[in-house]
Amino acid sequence: MLENFSQLIKRVKPKKSLSQIFLTDKKIAQRIVEALELTGEEEVLEIGVGNGILTEYLIKKAKFVYGIEIDKRLVDLLIEKFKDVPNLSLICQDVLKYDISTKKNLVIVGNIPFSISTPLIFWLLKYHKNFQKAILSFQKEFALRLLAKTKTKDYSPLTILTDNFFIKKSLFVIDRKYFLPSPKVSAMVMMFIPLKEPLYKIDYKNFFKFLRIIFSQRRKKIINILLNNFNKEKIEELKKFPFDWERRPEEISLKDFYFLYQNL
Repeated sequence: MLENFSQLIKRVKPKKSLSQIFLTDKKIAQRIVEALELTGEEEVLEIGVGNGILTEYLIKKAKFVYGIEIDKRLVDLLIEKFKDVPNLSLICQDVLKYDISTKKNLVIVGNIPFSISTPLIFWLLKYHKNFQKAILSFQKEFALRLLAKTKTKDYSPLTILTDNFFIKKSLFVIDRKYFLPSPKVSAMVMMFIPLKEPLYKIDYKNFFKFLRIIFSQRRKKIINILLNNFNKEKIEELKKFPFDWERRPEEISLKDFYFLYQNL
């Protein structure tokens, strides 16, 4: 490995257009990799290799590592740094365009540029059958929305949608000072474990559109939102069912949203 890699990587100015932030603390990187609980038999996909701080630990623990990095400047340096590592493939590509449909039981890890948080969640949904676990860091506020419970201000369409497909868990918070450049907010490391089968069989894109319509008027009662946006005759039929129509969106469970979605 190049002795002066750390000096070279410091010269690479993070691109604002890519929302690049690099983790700088090796103890935190090690903690993230340890949370994966790798046995040496797994194939790992690292999203956003960046300065290679996670990669250094992953190549020691995984059977094989696929490192995705969109920035060619970084990839060129990383290829040189890890040129003698046989269980690593570095790929210069946008992860959102990366196809893992042929993979099974992949393990995913990465410090995610905050700007791609929502698109990446949809990427995970698309490939939920192709990985066994993902540990990713997001902007703390975004992570809290994913983890929110009913009757809270953070409860959102993404909360409900991801509840249908994943077991989600907060692992720990990374203070903003451990990133370069330092973002305005801290990050939260989360674990996603895909359910063997989604709780409800839905088209996740259409279900999300439905939820966004509902939550665009989150302070209104559900009956008024539905009457303003959906077929009134169908709603009158639905009113025959035992359902609390006076609730607001943040008070409604995934199960009840699925009932509405299926019948409207």
